[in-house]
Amino acid sequence: MHLLKIDESGALYDSDEAVDLGQPAGDIIFLTSADTEVALVSAAALRRHEQQQEPPLELRVANYLSLSHPFSVDQYIQNTIANARLVVVRLLGGRGYWSYGVQQLAAQAGLPDGVPVIFLSGDGKPDPELDYLSSFSAEDCGGLSAYLDAGGLDNAMQFLTALSDLVEEPSKAVSPRPLLRAGIYWPGQPGAITSLDTLKEQWRADAPVAAIVFYRALMQAGDLAPIDALVDSCRAAGLNPLPLFGASLKEAESGGIIAGLLQQGSADVILNLTSFAVSDPGGDGAAIPGLVSAGPFGAIDAPVFQLVLSASLATDWAASGAGLTARDLAMNVALPELDGRILTRAVGFKQAPRRHPLTHAMTTAYDAVPDRIDFAVKLAAGWAQLRRTVPADKRVALIMANYPNRDGRLANGVGLDTPESVFGALLTLHGAGYDVQGLPDSGAALIAHMRAGPTNAGWQ
Repeated sequence: MHLLKIDESGALYDSDEAVDLGQPAGDIIFLTSADTEVALVSAAALRRHEQQQEPPLELRVANYLSLSHPFSVDQYIQNTIANARLVVVRLLGGRGYWSYGVQQLAAQAGLPDGVPVIFLSGDGKPDPELDYLSSFSAEDCGGLSAYLDAGGLDNAMQFLTALSDLVEEPSKAVSPRPLLRAGIYWPGQPGAITSLDTLKEQWRADAPVAAIVFYRALMQAGDLAPIDALVDSCRAAGLNPLPLFGASLKEAESGGIIAGLLQQGSADVILNLTSFAVSDPGGDGAAIPGLVSAGPFGAIDAPVFQLVLSASLATDWAASGAGLTARDLAMNVALPELDGRILTRAVGFKQAPRRHPLTHAMTTAYDAVPDRIDFAVKLAAGWAQLRRTVPADKRVALIMANYPNRDGRLANGVGLDTPESVFGALLTLHGAGYDVQGLPDSGAALIAHMRAGPTNAGWQ
């Protein structure tokens, strides 16, 4: 089988072809599905290398999403892992998200001369199945996970020290230092801002507030170009930016902090760059009782705009008839719709991958697309202004379907009573203070009113 070199492939993931990562053998192999973690651990390895005089253990880092083809996995085990001393895999979503790779690594670890393997949970929660498949104890696995769960460069460096401890047993690693699970970010400020009052020094008086919500992983890796561009665009559009990072909207600690900051900052609109959905369609309800949105966004009554940070290259996106990849569409379009978010567009794409000089990882980061960011911000600014406009001064249009063959198909919807639904919406608008004139008294009366004007049957 022909193996495509990763440097020549043009895409890191979603390839149907077998890929050769081209990594030489190493002592310790670290695999993860997060590009931010690839970049973070590679940066930690470089910092350790610069600080130490003695030759460090050879470290190789890769994103296992590049090894989606079974032949890619087999070749990587043969060329890079076979003579290693330890393999560590950080799995987001459990073994099912990389089942062949987990199976093969566990199998080779069980051989007499096999390389020991450690499988770590990628969501901060214990995974007994991964512990069972690992060559070390659950205590060892949990200890390693704690460094990556805490995040940041210092903890990543101690993570690598802990891996060296497992191989050489010098016990040099110190305990992880917890970082904030969520907080406030501002461009040019190291780490998180400690108080909202400090951020408000950057704001304009009486300007609408646009919350920008993104993953803490971007903070950890310093991969913040799209966030910085959003802050600049918001300020240019007359909005006060409120950049908030969090580990996960589903996590109680992160979600609680974000909800509190949204309330304290009186956000008018939310620009969300996190993926997936918070609501459970099979549960009792998508939103917190009495609130309008699911999860922490339900703490305020504000529209939520979904912005997409694509995992593909801008050139691949532009050349594709489908645009975003299936993974991007699922994570950033289809699932967020369950929470009622308003889709805008992709505002950032991955840079072309570059090979790290020490870990031989293909590292990448997000590039901002200024005109697409400005589009999303302009849309949010319009909604923020609309939010501050009294209902009586707003103009709302309700558009219904029309099938141009006969009047009986006006506002037709299979299995739906569209006229009655529109009538209900008109009643709600009227009750909320909108100036609804000539309000009909039923859905049937609404259709009769529509038929009094030009229709399919009477159009000349």
